[in-house]
Amino acid sequence: MTGCRKWIDLGNGARMREPTKAAAAFHRQQQAETRAMKRRIEADTCGLGRWEEPEGWSRPTFSHTVTLVSSRTDHWLPYISGCTAALAVHPADEPFTRGAAYVWCKRITENGNVSFPTSPLFGRFIANTSDGPKVLAGVGQSEVVDAEYVYCFRAVGVLHGERQFFPRSEVPRPVPSSVVRQDQPSAFDLLQHGVKALDNALQAMANVTELIHDAIRQRQVIWIVATARHRPYEALDHLLTTALDKSESLQRRLADYHKASPELAHWLSRWQAKE
Repeated sequence: MTGCRKWIDLGNGARMREPTKAAAAFHRQQQAETRAMKRRIEADTCGLGRWEEPEGWSRPTFSHTVTLVSSRTDHWLPYISGCTAALAVHPADEPFTRGAAYVWCKRITENGNVSFPTSPLFGRFIANTSDGPKVLAGVGQSEVVDAEYVYCFRAVGVLHGERQFFPRSEVPRPVPSSVVRQDQPSAFDLLQHGVKALDNALQAMANVTELIHDAIRQRQVIWIVATARHRPYEALDHLLTTALDKSESLQRRLADYHKASPELAHWLSRWQAKE
């Protein structure tokens, strides 16, 4: 059978046997399925095509986070339900990027004067219209974002190992404040250094008293013996021993507090890494 099939010249000295009817039919079927899949993707994404991670994904700084939920954002980012996406506020004067993922939100006011984003619309930008941005708002569904959506955030990454340090929320939530991210770690770091410096000073004083005790035991200096027997010296030695014990206890408590506070430990490690 092979001898009856013609050779096909592929150029550059390469050639192949003419495919059999079965092989040719299988190839045509594969091509048809590929074209059908492309048409389905084009229809499901309103011409945008599949979303792909842009350059620099998960590396830019972000201002808000949002938790993806099932059956609502399948068209937005191809991540499993429950993952936490990092968002950055989209400047009002900056143009949108076609195919990029955004979150538009309405404004809600609570406690009289505090505003929050609500009613999130997860979409991929298609084009601008006279009524607002046209976005992919669902599988095969487009929607125009009207003027009620006053907040806009752009997806810049997905949190993995750090997401437990950010609040779970189906609406964009701001990242922890500078007090949590900077002030508290800075104060705790300063406290750690202060406790360590105090312990070093007490250790130095303890070394001096130990030298005096050694001199007394060896009877090298007579006046040291008389001084050592004096009550003020004995009281100082007792206070110094007590202070050392308190310092060691304080260091253990600081270590226990650090171990029991994973959020503080997380931000403290990031703060110390910047120094």
